Amino acid sequence: MPELKHAHRLRTGRYSEPGQIYLLTAVVLNRQPLFHDFKSGRLVVDALKTAEQEGFATSLAWVVMPDHFHWLIELQNIQLPSLMARTKSRIAVTLNRSAGRQGPVWQHGYHDRAIRKEEDLQAVARYIVANPLRAGLVERVGDYPLWDAFAGKPRSHRTYVARIFRTRHGACGSGLAREKPRSTTNTFMILPKPSAPPCAYQPASHQAARRRHKTSANPHPPA
Repeated sequence: MPELKHAHRLRTGRYSEPGQIYLLTAVVLNRQPLFHDFKSGRLVVDALKTAEQEGFATSLAWVVMPDHFHWLIELQNIQLPSLMARTKSRIAVTLNRSAGRQGPVWQHGYHDRAIRKEEDLQAVARYIVANPLRAGLVERVGDYPLWDAFAGKPRSHRTYVARIFRTRHGACGSGLAREKPRSTTNTFMILPKPSAPPCAYQPASHQAARRRHKTSANPHPPA
């Protein structure tokens, strides 16, 4: 799936259809990294969850990046412009209150793409949650805390995606796939959501240094 190279040209006023699956993107004004930390990023997550609780959308996957978010949804009983206006407004109000700031948060409009029935939803979800990898924020998707992905029939048999990425040493995200022990071949188990908040991610350089330290402390790791 191609990158959104012209996210500044966000559109408004398009046709929206309840029951249709959409990939939605909203971008921060002037690409300011307002969601660079876990606390501010969770404000976006809370707004996405509120939209679902209100019955306006069924979330299938999302990722919160420092200056934008991607949101894969099945639209419910609301029009896209209204859904995005409510969601972006809620995020702006809570962020400004939390950070003690004033002024606009978002670029005008948003980007949407209707997902065709023949498209693989898991492939779309992989594209979404791989954003932190492509941006160089982490080396493994499991090290990034602000994403989630689901598979299966929306609202009925929805389960956490179990084959998006392999995280061999555990995960600190909000809903992640983890490999079974090495004795099994390319199989995965589904993890429940942790009750405690996910840990904040560290830059890739810090992760590499940590791994080098572990390797030097244990030069003969188990096979």
